[in-house]
Amino acid sequence: MGIISLVLSIISLVVAAIGILPGMGWLEAGALVLAIIALILGIVAFAKRIFAPLAIVGTIISIVTIIIALIRLAIRSLFI
Repeated sequence: MGIISLVLSIISLVVAAIGILPGMGWLEAGALVLAIIALILGIVAFAKRIFAPLAIVGTIISIVTIIIALIRLAIRSLFI
């Protein structure tokens, strides 16, 4: 689960980075969903001590992605 958390968090970070481009703001919601799933998996893997270092890194990346996605969604909602 630690590896899956890391992979999902990296994918969500890439999707969030693509969502910054003009016209691709709808990807932010997808990145947010992926990051939340990665966060849950990372916490569960860390609690079970399954690939704990990878789970920690996946959890940190997913938290950063959640923050980025929420900020971008908040900014976008101000201009609609």
